[in-house]
Amino acid sequence: MTKEPNGTRMTTRLMVHVAFGGESADRNVDGAAAELQKVGYKVHCMPEKYRRYLVNSRDDYLEVIIAVRDEEDAVTVMEKVNAIVDPFGGLCHKCGPVAPGYKPLQGALRVYPPLYAYPSHFF
Repeated sequence: MTKEPNGTRMTTRLMVHVAFGGESADRNVDGAAAELQKVGYKVHCMPEKYRRYLVNSRDDYLEVIIAVRDEEDAVTVMEKVNAIVDPFGGLCHKCGPVAPGYKPLQGALRVYPPLYAYPSHFF
């Protein structure tokens, strides 16, 4: 259990995954991250060194960590985050409790073995 700066008790932390399509004309990941941080959310940005592991290297992702009260559910939290990231071309597509051992952006990475590692009957 954590506390907000004003002393309000919080019960859990949620992780909101925000995606930005690589082809989107209004995509502004840095602007969205700055706005999310202004309202007090912890934001993890995709490091450039991991971009080669993405299915589409032009896509981008943020993970937002938010401490929530009991009465706030995942849908409400996603609506709040979507209102912030939508003008920047972002869209929330996943939200859930922060798991023990959480590592930022681990779910955004998709590492596939090279083609020669697959059995020939896959082709």
